[in-house]
Amino acid sequence: MECSRCGGFMVQEEFFGLQEEAFPVTTLGWRCVMCGEFVDSVIAANRRTVAEKTNKARHPALSHAS
Repeated sequence: MECSRCGGFMVQEEFFGLQEEAFPVTTLGWRCVMCGEFVDSVIAANRRTVAEKTNKARHPALSHAS
């Protein structure tokens, strides 16, 4: 897998974090060995949603006025 930020090599990695104060959470994702970019399923889904909204704003539907 190639990093979208720098083009570097991505490796699969477990990310450990906290959710809701003190509940440990592990997430499986991809980390770039060059720049440190981390992408998991939630980050990827959010980026797709933002990209879709941006594309719709740039290319509004054509209206057929009579």
